[in-house]
Amino acid sequence: MADFLRKLDSRILEKLKKDNLFNTYLLRDIQKGVVFPSIRNNYLDFYYAGRLLFSYDRDGFKTHIKYASVLDVGKRSSPYVRQDEIKSLKPIDDFHSGYERIKENCKNYAGIEGEGVSYLYSYSFVQSCPIVVLDIEVAFSGDESSEKRTDRIDLLLFNKEEATLRFIEAKHYSNQEISGEEPKVLKQMNRYMNTLKKKEKKILEQYERCINLLNELFNLELPEQINLDKQSVALYVFGFDNDQNLGGVKEMKKIMKKNSISLYTLGGYRKIDSKALWIRTS
Repeated sequence: MADFLRKLDSRILEKLKKDNLFNTYLLRDIQKGVVFPSIRNNYLDFYYAGRLLFSYDRDGFKTHIKYASVLDVGKRSSPYVRQDEIKSLKPIDDFHSGYERIKENCKNYAGIEGEGVSYLYSYSFVQSCPIVVLDIEVAFSGDESSEKRTDRIDLLLFNKEEATLRFIEAKHYSNQEISGEEPKVLKQMNRYMNTLKKKEKKILEQYERCINLLNELFNLELPEQINLDKQSVALYVFGFDNDQNLGGVKEMKKIMKKNSISLYTLGGYRKIDSKALWIRTS
């Protein structure tokens, strides 16, 4: 796991602190709980609605061309244009003036699982709640036993009172990986647990450094000496109705219990609560 790093060069950190896009727009949305920032290896990712809104490195901000390829339509009562109105449209000049339009475009590409996870942004590490989300889309490079694939765990919860980390894999109920008598998610969860067990020291070292950086960037006081919970990774399944809860979800719970997989299920995922997620996966 030599490439699993959570660091920021001091020059990048200081440059970001002074950046107008960060201070005027992103910081506001981070504090509101709609944008989530993640520190990587000398860059940051900023997520919105489950999609990567911006990245920031030594060269500044960048976004995907499909989000930035939007037009400034001005004040209009309708999103539709007629042929004779096309000449009046103009491309967005910069990230500042086009920020809300870029966010809108980003949300249009949101997948159902990413959107579900995004409801936990309101419990990000900048909030005062006891259980916060410390990181998302956590990628680990696999070893030979995992066919050199990249594992990507959806969420990292942080219990501030216990200074403890727990990873969460999130699945929408429509995901076929959780269906059947031997769902594919079982192998995925076991692979995650093996990786976390083998690399625990490295993971804790990197997240202690990450927390130090977050404290500096956002003026926080998160505990910097941490440990990995005995339930290192758990499963969160969401987005099902009452009939599905009485049928497929009930069977899925039996399978997960049989395989010692800690599971939390929630049909109405918009009502997700970080504390409930922690307690129910303990």
